[in-house]
Amino acid sequence: MKLNKFIVNMIFMILILGALVPVASYFFMGILIVFIIICRQEKVIWNHLMQNKILLLLIISTFLSSFFSELWYISIPFSILYIMKIIFSSIVSCYLDEGHVNKIIILLIGLGIIVSIVGIIQYFYSKGNMPESWVDSSLYNIDFRVYSTFFNPNILAVFLNLTILAGIVYNDINKDNNEYKIPAILCIVLSTICLMLTYSRNGWLSLCVSVLAISIFNKSYRKYIFIFPVGFILFDFLVDAGRLLPSNLVSDSSIEYRIKIWIAAIRIVKDNFIFGVGAGTVWEQIPLYSSEIKAYISHVHNIYLQKLVDTGILGLLIFFWFISYIWNRIKKGIYCNKDISFVILGFYIAILSNGLLDATSFQEQISIYLWTFIGISLANIGFSKTADKSEAS
Repeated sequence: MKLNKFIVNMIFMILILGALVPVASYFFMGILIVFIIICRQEKVIWNHLMQNKILLLLIISTFLSSFFSELWYISIPFSILYIMKIIFSSIVSCYLDEGHVNKIIILLIGLGIIVSIVGIIQYFYSKGNMPESWVDSSLYNIDFRVYSTFFNPNILAVFLNLTILAGIVYNDINKDNNEYKIPAILCIVLSTICLMLTYSRNGWLSLCVSVLAISIFNKSYRKYIFIFPVGFILFDFLVDAGRLLPSNLVSDSSIEYRIKIWIAAIRIVKDNFIFGVGAGTVWEQIPLYSSEIKAYISHVHNIYLQKLVDTGILGLLIFFWFISYIWNRIKKGIYCNKDISFVILGFYIAILSNGLLDATSFQEQISIYLWTFIGISLANIGFSKTADKSEAS
C-alpha cells in the first residue's frame, strides 16, 4: 500500500514539474523507473507491455533506427529517453486508479492558472526580449510572444490547449455547483488570454479543431465551437496583429521556411527509407540536404514526416497503427461517458492537427502529458464520472 502511494505521488510530482521544471521531471521519472525495478515491480510493467504489444513495437523500431544511424551515439540516448516515456506511460496505466485519474483534471486546471499568470506577467515585463525567428518582423508588428515556463510560444500553446480542455470539461461536470466552477472558468479565461498572447496560429487552430471534436460526442460543448474562433479573430483584429490575414499567411517567411525544411526532409527519407536516420539527429542531416538551411533545426515541423525521417517507413507504419490503437481506446472511454476521456480526446486531436505544421508533441514537456494520457487510455480500470464531489474535494 505504501509502495503504491509513493509511486502515485511520484507520478503527480512529475506532472507538476513537467510544466514548471521539465529537467527535474525527467530526473524523477528516471528515479521512479529505478525504484520500480528495485522493488521488483518490473513484472507488472512487463505484463502491461505484453498486453499492449504496439508499445513494444514502438520501442523496437526506435532502437533499430538508432542502431543503424550514422550518429548512433547521439540517437541511442534519445531512444532511451523515448523508452523512459513509454515505461512511464505503463506505470500510469498500472498504478493510477479512478480517483487519481479524476484528480488529474484538477491538477491541470491548477497548472493552467499558474502557467498562464506567469505568461501574462511575462508579456508586460519582457517586451523586446524575443528571438527574431519567432516572428516575421517584416509582416507583423509583434513585440513579444509569451512562452511562460515552456521556453517556446508554440510549445506553450499546445499545453494551454490541454488546460483549456481540462477547464471546459470540469466546468461542464460541475455546471450546477458554482464552488467547483470558479477554478475551471478562471483556468479557461486565463489560459485563453495567455494562448492569444503566444500569437501561435497553429495553437489557435488546434484548439478550435479539438473543441469541434469533443462537441461531436457531447452537445454541451458546442457553444465553444463559436466562442474560440470568434475570440481569436477579434483579438487578431483589435491588436492589429494580422496573424490570420490570408495575405500575410502567403507571405510569411515561417511558411516558406517550413517548406524548405520539408523538402530537405523528403530528400533525407529517399536515402534512408527503411530505418530513417535515428532520433535526435535531424539537426545534423538537414544542412547536408539543404543548400539554404544551415542553422540548427531540432525537428522538421511535422510529426508524421519527423517520424518518417527518424525511424523510416517501418517506424511510420507502426506509428500510424499506434495512432489508430489509441484512438479506439479513447472512443471506448467516450462511449462509456468517462469525463477524462473528453480531455484526452480533445488533446489527442489537438496534437494530431497541430502536428501537421509543427512537432511540439515530440518536445519533452508536452510529451510528458501526452504519454500520461496514453497510459490512462490503455489502463484497464473503469473510470466513472468525475462529478463525484468527494473525489474533487
